[in-house]
Amino acid sequence: LSYELHDYLYQDPLDRHRYIPTGQALWEGLTSRAGEIDVDTLRQLSVSAEARGLLSLAIQLQRVLEEAGASFWDSEKVPRLLAALGDEQSVDELRVRADDGNISARSSLAKLLASRGDDQAVQELGARAKSGDGQAGQALVAYWSNRGGERALTELRSLADAGGNVEALRALARLLHARDYREALNEL
Repeated sequence: LSYELHDYLYQDPLDRHRYIPTGQALWEGLTSRAGEIDVDTLRQLSVSAEARGLLSLAIQLQRVLEEAGASFWDSEKVPRLLAALGDEQSVDELRVRADDGNISARSSLAKLLASRGDDQAVQELGARAKSGDGQAGQALVAYWSNRGGERALTELRSLADAGGNVEALRALARLLHARDYREALNEL
């Protein structure tokens, strides 16, 4: 088989297109006219924007999908993208969505707060867990069980005693077992 001129003229622009980033103006144009684009195309554009690291644009496209009455899987993406973006405005929106009962927002916010790990984030996680947010409770238990040490033991004891938190009790048992088998048996 021979490589002919028409093969080159067809393949060369395609090869270059794969490696040249899409301009910001195109994405801004797409998001400004997103209401005119069908749902399936919006979904594909959002995935492409996310893959390129354009999280704020992916969020804008996903919001249009939400307004159009998108599926559960589409509405689950906005909280995940907000958590990935992680700026204060995104975290504030996550809080509002979590407080409105959005399960995905609760989960994303809990994971984000646990990953931050500063005192303020851990306090907020604890407050959310005490108010009945199960995702926050699980994230708090995971946070303390990964930290280890005396404070983690104290916090896990408190969580296990407060409401019969089975996950906290298991994490406490694992930490105690790692320290001294006899101490774990005596406490449990």
